[in-house]
Amino acid sequence: MVNNNHSPFRFPGAFGLCYLCHGPLPAEAMVICNGCFADLPDVGQACPVCALPVLHGQVCANCLHAERIPFDRSISLYRYEYPANRLIIDLKFHGQLQLGCFLGHFLARKVVRQGVDRPDGLVPVPLHPARLAARGFNQSREIANRAAQELGVPVFNRACKRVRDTRPQHGLSAKVRTQNLKGVFLPDHDFCKAISHVAIVDDVVTTGATVTALAVALYRAGITRIDIWSCCRSV
Repeated sequence: MVNNNHSPFRFPGAFGLCYLCHGPLPAEAMVICNGCFADLPDVGQACPVCALPVLHGQVCANCLHAERIPFDRSISLYRYEYPANRLIIDLKFHGQLQLGCFLGHFLARKVVRQGVDRPDGLVPVPLHPARLAARGFNQSREIANRAAQELGVPVFNRACKRVRDTRPQHGLSAKVRTQNLKGVFLPDHDFCKAISHVAIVDDVVTTGATVTALAVALYRAGITRIDIWSCCRSV
C-alpha cells in the first residue's frame, strides 16, 4: 500500500541536509525539506490524455482533434521547471539514484490519488545497450522500480528493447524527434501478447515523441491499453 503521509519521502542514506537547499532535515533523514517540497511545480489540472496543463482538466483541443493517439491516458507529476528539473538532471546525468526512488514514490502516490486503474505492469522507456553501459543505469527503470514496488505490480523490462542508438532528442523539433525514433523500439511479441494493460514510465515527456513511438510498438505487439506515466512534463 502506498504511504499516504504527506511529508517528503524518507530515504535512508541521506546526510541530514536537504538535497536542494542544503538546509537541515529532520532526524529521519528525508531527501528534501518541506519548503523545497512545496516549491516543486505541480502540473495541476491537466489533459487526461497528454498531461499538458489545461483549465478544469478537460481533454485539450490537440487531443480532441488528433487522428489517432496510441495510448489511453497520461499522468505527470511536475512541470519541467526548477526545482523538479534539477532532480531529473541530477538523477539522469549525475547518478543520484535516490532521486529515482523519491520520484517513483510520488508518482505511485499520484496514481493512487487519481484512482487510476492499476496496470498489469510498468514498462520503463528502454535505453540502447551502448547508452545503458555508458550511464550505468536507466533512470526510467529506477523510477519504475520504486513505483511498481509501492503499487504491487511488476516491471516488464523485457517487453521492449531499444535497437537503435539515436542522437539525443534535446533541441530537436517535434517533426525531427518523430523521424529520429522510427524503428527504434523492438517489442517482444510473445511476451506482449500475454499482457493487456501497461503503463510506460519516463522521466520527462517533452513533445511525447519517445513515449508515442514506444506505445505504437507495444500496441502493434498486442497490448490493448497503454498509459503514460512521467515525473515531469514540458509545457
